[in-house]
Amino acid sequence: MSRRARRRVALAAALGLVAAGCAGRAWDPEDLALRHPALREAGPGRLGAITPYLLPSHGTLILFLCRWTTAAPLPVSLPLDAEPEERRALQAALRAWEGAGLGVRFLQVQPQQASLVLELSDGPVSTATGTGSGNTVADCRLGAPSQAHSEQLPAELVSASVRLARRTPPDLVDRALAPAELAGAALHEIGHALGFQGHVWTETSALASSPRAIRVLGERVLAGEPWADPHLRALYAVPSGAVLRRAPVEMWRTDLTDRMAELGRKNALDGPFVRVGDRAARVFWRDARGLEYGLQVLNLEDVLRRPGRLLVVPEPRTRNALPRSRDLRP
Repeated sequence: MSRRARRRVALAAALGLVAAGCAGRAWDPEDLALRHPALREAGPGRLGAITPYLLPSHGTLILFLCRWTTAAPLPVSLPLDAEPEERRALQAALRAWEGAGLGVRFLQVQPQQASLVLELSDGPVSTATGTGSGNTVADCRLGAPSQAHSEQLPAELVSASVRLARRTPPDLVDRALAPAELAGAALHEIGHALGFQGHVWTETSALASSPRAIRVLGERVLAGEPWADPHLRALYAVPSGAVLRRAPVEMWRTDLTDRMAELGRKNALDGPFVRVGDRAARVFWRDARGLEYGLQVLNLEDVLRRPGRLLVVPEPRTRNALPRSRDLRP
């Protein structure tokens, strides 16, 4: 690899835009299009690179899609400390997504009323690969199991937070992000907040892995040019909760999640919620005090290719709530 190529890869990693591998995925987008004809027009292949949400349940790993409802505007808050130029860049990104053909609308509110919170950081932002220019957390809530069926779960995004750095990462030349870079980074991270986890190689998409492409998109949205994202349009062409695959796994691999779900029902915990990142996923419940009981799925990329390697790891509070004496053994 040439020095220039190595520098481009390093820059992509620093900006948090490195794409997770999608080779050998465990589902078929064409099968999804057969069940949801609207996806045929949007292009089922556009979902080939998505990182799905997942739920280990009763000897099955369920892979599914999750997005926001478009029935009502999505309450969003801008950073209270944003400078006028920063606010303009963030608002341009929001307007671009409103015009991208998803049916998504935004309503700007105060942070305490927002379901999608945008924040700015003076320092670098923590990401799965170290530090970068942006990071997003988007939580999907699952409804009652009685509402589920084989092709769709009662699932919907209910909260998301986007954190953007004002300056370049520390391993690059330290400088403030240009307005186009901030607008492009916001466009990219809001794309994740809207439900598309993972990255694509199409440079016209906000989910692109190229910093140069993201900057160019930022310039376009700042100029008010019309723009649409085919990958997000494909996601919003199918219902939230659409099941990509149900992969059978050994019962012990879902045992902790099943027991935590039963504990949640008995104690009226809120959830489950599912969160997906680049390297791991998290399934969790909340009690009335806001305390969370979570389980993590590690080595996510490998699990998505080979569901039989699923390993669910309980967090300390969850481990204390689930006696080891009742664990199923492999």
